[in-house]
Amino acid sequence: MRRLAIPAVIVMTLMFPRHAHAHNEATHRDITAYAFEIMSVARNDDLNAAFAGQPELTQFLTELSAAATKLGQLPPGLPTPPRDRCIDPDVRERFGIDYALSFGTTAEQVSAPIDVKYSTVDKSCGVDAHWRTGTLYRRENPSRNTHAGNVLGFWAAHPDHLEHDVTLEWRPTNIAGLSHAKEVLEVAAAAAVGTVWVPIKCFTKCASALLELDFDECGDCIEDAVEKSKSTAQEGVATVDGLAPGFGEIRNSEFLSGMCHHIDVKGDVPAPGWSTLTKPHYDDISGMYSLTAGPGGVPGVTELAAHASALIGATVNYEESHGVKNYEVGDGKDFHQNTTVRTEQQWEYLPWPNVPFTPVDNLSWFGWNQFKRSVETVRADPRKRIETRYLGWALHGLGDATVPMHVTGTFAWGHRPYEDAIEQLGRPLLGEFQEEYSVAIQDAVEVVKAAYQYRKTIVDWRIAHPDRGNDIPIRDMVTTLATKTFAAAGANPAIYDDGLSTAYNMPVVLRGEAIEAYKVHRQFMRERLQESVAATIAFLLSASEVLP
Repeated sequence: MRRLAIPAVIVMTLMFPRHAHAHNEATHRDITAYAFEIMSVARNDDLNAAFAGQPELTQFLTELSAAATKLGQLPPGLPTPPRDRCIDPDVRERFGIDYALSFGTTAEQVSAPIDVKYSTVDKSCGVDAHWRTGTLYRRENPSRNTHAGNVLGFWAAHPDHLEHDVTLEWRPTNIAGLSHAKEVLEVAAAAAVGTVWVPIKCFTKCASALLELDFDECGDCIEDAVEKSKSTAQEGVATVDGLAPGFGEIRNSEFLSGMCHHIDVKGDVPAPGWSTLTKPHYDDISGMYSLTAGPGGVPGVTELAAHASALIGATVNYEESHGVKNYEVGDGKDFHQNTTVRTEQQWEYLPWPNVPFTPVDNLSWFGWNQFKRSVETVRADPRKRIETRYLGWALHGLGDATVPMHVTGTFAWGHRPYEDAIEQLGRPLLGEFQEEYSVAIQDAVEVVKAAYQYRKTIVDWRIAHPDRGNDIPIRDMVTTLATKTFAAAGANPAIYDDGLSTAYNMPVVLRGEAIEAYKVHRQFMRERLQESVAATIAFLLSASEVLP
């Protein structure tokens, strides 16, 4: 499809901020790597001594160690490095190579850490010369040269690079006031349809209600009929609108790839003057709906600037957007509401700010479901290979759900400086890179305790649903994390600071100041990150149980 004309690209660049996805790639990688390293050292004497007299937890540690061994045998599934010669002097100095690294047949055989960005832009043959394993892992394995946790972490970060997840186009029928006119037409059509449909559908129930003086069933019938009339009207408008073609192709992996990485657990709030319609729901919990973004449902300044793209008709390009199709859950089999699947016309009949995107728990479900399918394929044909990469989608959601801005569907309200502050504070914030061994052990003890609770939840779910075997309620896990994050942020409302988002998008000096301002929240950040590590440990252990 033809790319958007240069002037329009310039406009879109000014309108869209950097990054809508949660956490920087390095943080996603490090959450997963730290989780795997705790599992790998679970037989550590000091770690086990901390749980003396608690047989459930010592047994849990044994299970974690066995799971790490099993996960280390997964194929790394890494793409071929984009260069066949290294031109990075740091890689040459540390590893003594100037050729593309051979990654081996298992994750455990990968002997150098993977550059989290190497599948997109790279000069180092896929190697990160600066990444190291954590304190506990190095203490337990002083001479072992393997990076299985780093490989899993690479895949956990990978969904941020999926530039085809959401692609926009320019749609003439969505320019300026035309989209609003469609909404008004939709409301009017719904009224017209309802005027005819409601009396026909509910005549019998309401007539009986008059005789029995019990109007509950009559009221329920009318409410249901009105909703169906709204849906019918929307489908009619969308079908007619869909006859008009869209033009161009707008991609921005730093912004658009993250549109499906939100889960808006704050619930319904009225759109503040932006729409004649209430927020439509297609999942039990919606993803990003930019008209009601933010902790109180009021979009930030950065979002208002991005909304201006609607004036030139920036609309989801359904055909070129893989995510909007992949993350609609048709048959979840996890006792959640399945997604109400939208047609191409329904995705495209309004500009992107007016469209609720799929929630990030659906993204995690997609990855977990694809991973399970690949395992079953290998069971049927051992010549095939397990698709390790799909674990990354599930792991990514467990990280996203710990960012306050992503559980309120906003890419403003402090989103970027919050994430950059976490990356700058580094791996000690996780607990992984503590200088003192005793501190590292204590951090691991607390994470293991929390991981055990997540593991119990998974086991209890399996007991309650024996027909699901070793399945994992990944959507439940993501939602639980998001709910905890929202509650923690509610107790610390200064976490949401739209002024710092605005400053971040100004000159470099202000950006640095905005990032520094968020570092006062390091304890809050640390608690959220360690919650994510705990959930990740429980997930990885449980995922290992589906392997052959």
